[in-house]
Amino acid sequence: MLHPHIWLIIFWILFGVSHSLLASIWFKNQIRMLAGRSFKYYRIIYNLFSFLSLGLILYFQYSFSSPALWVSPYWITLPAFLFVALGGLIMLICITRYFLPMSGLSALRNKNEDSFLVIDGMHRFVRHPLYFGTLMLVWALFLIYPFLNNLICCTAITLYTFLGTVMEEKKLLIQFGNEYRKYQREVPMLVPFTKFARQ
Repeated sequence: MLHPHIWLIIFWILFGVSHSLLASIWFKNQIRMLAGRSFKYYRIIYNLFSFLSLGLILYFQYSFSSPALWVSPYWITLPAFLFVALGGLIMLICITRYFLPMSGLSALRNKNEDSFLVIDGMHRFVRHPLYFGTLMLVWALFLIYPFLNNLICCTAITLYTFLGTVMEEKKLLIQFGNEYRKYQREVPMLVPFTKFARQ
């Protein structure tokens, strides 16, 4: 019988692979041909699947005991709490701003959201602020609660975020062309204020 931590790694891998496939241009084009006009509901179904599968993995992750890798001293945990708050705030701002187009709920209103390149607000400092906030949040939480299951979670989310960002960059280049190439040259991908903008 596999150890729960091995199962956790397998579940995170399946999560990343399935979501990468479902978000790929090729797969969405196949569904578009099969679904026709009903394809407008694809995003909301995708997000529901994402939410439920993520919830199930996190439920499993905390359903068994996991060893602590070390005990974090206060001089680590106190700044980490600040980064948790900052990462959560960045995520909240991004989700609030882009909730309708990201959620797919606009399809229920029979309304097509206009697609345009966003380069204002936090996008002036980093091309993917939601991903940056997510990484900040999960790794700060790991510093506060340095358990093995949290390390597996953070590693999986980081790998999936980097791979997902690369895929998203390709889609944005197809969608916006030279406008996005110019934006890539001027603004870092995931880490604000880095020396080399293009990553």
